[in-house]
Amino acid sequence: MPRTAVPAAAAAAATAVAVRAFSASHSARAPKIDVALIAKLRKDTQCTISKAKEALLAVTQPGMAAADVHAAAVEWLLKDIAESGAKKAAKVSDRVTAEGLVAVFADPAAAAAAMVEINSETDFVAKSDLFSDLAARVCRAVAEAPADRARPPAPLAVVEPEEILESPFAWPAGDAATVRAAFTETIGKLGENIRLRRAIVARADAPAVLGVYAHAGGESRPAGLGRFGCVVVLAADAPLSPDHRPAVAAMARKVAQHATGFAPKAIHPRLAASAEDPLAVAPEEALLHQDFLFGGGSVADALAAFSAQIGVNVAVTDFVRFACGEGIEKKKENFAEEVMKQAGM
Repeated sequence: MPRTAVPAAAAAAATAVAVRAFSASHSARAPKIDVALIAKLRKDTQCTISKAKEALLAVTQPGMAAADVHAAAVEWLLKDIAESGAKKAAKVSDRVTAEGLVAVFADPAAAAAAMVEINSETDFVAKSDLFSDLAARVCRAVAEAPADRARPPAPLAVVEPEEILESPFAWPAGDAATVRAAFTETIGKLGENIRLRRAIVARADAPAVLGVYAHAGGESRPAGLGRFGCVVVLAADAPLSPDHRPAVAAMARKVAQHATGFAPKAIHPRLAASAEDPLAVAPEEALLHQDFLFGGGSVADALAAFSAQIGVNVAVTDFVRFACGEGIEKKKENFAEEVMKQAGM
């Protein structure tokens, strides 16, 4: 028998003993994770399975009640999300965001509305529930924020993204204190750059009504979210009765839906440019001259007939339309080159 046979056998036996000892020791130290706790943690924080397990392993101590384990795991996750989200946000901040969503929201009782565009790197992320929820909640927060008295009064006003990002915000995914913190958490979870590109807020006096619409392009999305959106202001020349306001609100929404689809450049045609308004608008590009989406002639004809019906003249005084990603130069990628690069060629 070769001299090495005995040492080799002894080494193998020693290794087996060590492995059994380690396994027994590891099993004794590692707490058993309750599957129900993993499910609850994922539901409450929208974390991944692996992250839920990591959190539970980090906080679970012998004899802890399930409720205490869950509370400690949530606290651990919130801290981890904040730290990892900040790192991820800094890492991806220079990436192009040309996909995303347009969100609209209207509060008839407060005569307020808003529209925001939030961008992502890919359409895949834009379709996620977390991204959709963020867009919808941010838009509603913009609409419901107290009116800024320092801003000149106007039916439609641009709101700077920085102003929104620093606003207080109740983000259920992680109880973020500000809109910016909610964006950071979302970036950490989805792994992509997400940016609030632009926003408008609309506030109408009593004789005016706001209409909003978002078009999802045939995709299944919650109401108020899509690739295109519009906010319209319809003003009346006399006070509207409580019976008339719902009808005017419905007409405002129809006009917003029309403008979303037909992309008018102005309310009226402008055949010649001027120093104050350098863009000429042909009749077919003017909202009131376009054939109304819902029939009845042009938009102007439909509004005239509607005004006669309710006994109050109603007119479009302003509108804004967003198309997600418009004006953003998308990164051009060569798929064949990317495959070759990954193959080391």
